[in-house]
Amino acid sequence: MKMEKITISDIARLSNVSKTTVSRIINGNYGKVNKDTKERVLRIIEELNYQPNTLAQGLKQKTTNVIGIVLSKLHPFWSAVLEGVEDSCRSKGYSLMISNTGDDPELEVEQIKSFMQRKVDGVIVSPTIHNKAFYEELIERSYPIVAVSRKTPNVSLNTVAMNDIKGSWMATEHLLSLGREQIMLVVYPPNDISPRYERVAGFGMALKAKGNQQSWVEIVDEKPGMAKQKIIEVLKEKKVDAIISTNNILNLEILKAVKESGLKVPEDVAIVGYDDPAWAELVDPPLTSVYQPAYEIGEKAANRLIELIKNTNKTEQETTIFEPKLIIRNSCGEKGD
Repeated sequence: MKMEKITISDIARLSNVSKTTVSRIINGNYGKVNKDTKERVLRIIEELNYQPNTLAQGLKQKTTNVIGIVLSKLHPFWSAVLEGVEDSCRSKGYSLMISNTGDDPELEVEQIKSFMQRKVDGVIVSPTIHNKAFYEELIERSYPIVAVSRKTPNVSLNTVAMNDIKGSWMATEHLLSLGREQIMLVVYPPNDISPRYERVAGFGMALKAKGNQQSWVEIVDEKPGMAKQKIIEVLKEKKVDAIISTNNILNLEILKAVKESGLKVPEDVAIVGYDDPAWAELVDPPLTSVYQPAYEIGEKAANRLIELIKNTNKTEQETTIFEPKLIIRNSCGEKGD
């Protein structure tokens, strides 16, 4: 008998029990099954390496054990979030379908509807804020959905995100404490994307608390290389003694711009990165960076979604906010060093 053709009927025959009993044991319903029978069936299942047809089970139970995740971008931060989601799903018997919207609100709705048509059990999404009516409709229908990394003002989505205000506030306060005065925060166009505008807000709060009016926000284009070019231009035109990045991609653009401008870190310009990538401690000098627990964010989002899937009557909205950490290395120094 070939393994791939083993069925519940085969397991039932070899165990000398009914197909119903085998089905109960496979689904973890042991209430009406005695201990010896359960152990005998499980032993035969293990010996024959029987793999249940989860799709067929899902059709009978009106579930598919598949979760969809709609990402806004594909970059290192999201890779770590995705790893956390995937590990959590796998440990709980769920498969994962992935899509990427490139921050296109229309594509965001299209992808979620596509997942729903494929009968996924629920969706994790990194949302724009332009689809309020659509998300309110999903909430009204009690459709299991969790927002990850981004907040949706005035929409009661279950959310797992970062304290982004605190992240940039810590970075700014650290630089100010070292005597840096002309600090440039580099950010992609906020476009109502909560991590971006909250990091701008945290920067402003830290400056206001210290009475600093010499620092500013520099908004740069998202096209590859454009941020580097803009930063090089600013470094020629203005006095800058510190730069704060607001994501992993900008870390590299900033480092390249400073190097091509012939400036030294931290003697001429201090730098604080974001996301604390694996290479941050390998560059010279090692990069001070704001750390985000991306894996844990993904893991928590998946766990929350699976809770909603298993209890669709659970209507209470839950928001989980993770706290950032400032990892201090050698890229800031003190002014004049």
